[in-house]
Amino acid sequence: MNKKAYDTDTVKMVTVNWFAVAGVILGAIVANVVTWGIASINGMVVAAVCYVIGEMVNKNK
Repeated sequence: MNKKAYDTDTVKMVTVNWFAVAGVILGAIVANVVTWGIASINGMVVAAVCYVIGEMVNKNK
């Protein structure tokens, strides 16, 4: 579909999104430690917040 994207021989390196990795780890910790609310939702909220913060930080670079 995007043939022009493959016309060049250069390779675009994709790095790891460390904020997403940190979000998953922090979400798991929060889901297991926090005693109020629903554990899975607490973990997802923390992971989503870390991811959004990471996207805003990477957007400003």
